[in-house]
Amino acid sequence: IWPFEVFSDSPSIRWQANLCSLITEGVLDRYPDLRIVVVEKGTTWIARFQNTMLEHGWADPIPYFKKNFWFTTEIEEDNFVEIANNIGWDRMLFATDYAHNDPGGKNRFNDVDMLQSWLNDNLITQEQYDLITHKNYFYLKARK
Repeated sequence: IWPFEVFSDSPSIRWQANLCSLITEGVLDRYPDLRIVVVEKGTTWIARFQNTMLEHGWADPIPYFKKNFWFTTEIEEDNFVEIANNIGWDRMLFATDYAHNDPGGKNRFNDVDMLQSWLNDNLITQEQYDLITHKNYFYLKARK
């Protein structure tokens, strides 16, 4: 199954065809310990990606995301906490555009403070904070 046409309507999502192919061609089933880090793509695309996969009768990508993938993301993304709760806090890696002066990240100079305030205000747990700030990185680095 080659899903390129499904994901070729926009150059900004063509990379998703490769991601879809890893799932539909069974690569992640043959290599269940394969670890993939999605960098500079955020997480807001995940719901649309999942819907597209399911609409075409392909496997639900969420179980693969929960097992084989980690995502660098800026916490000010829409629905970040909801996505982290769905995919798993153990799949999130803190990212920031600091000190890039680009039009992206509306909070690019306050990401660390924002995450700390979520912890202080009990919007996230200490474990969630630890996972996104450092534990997930150490897990990936250890290759256990």
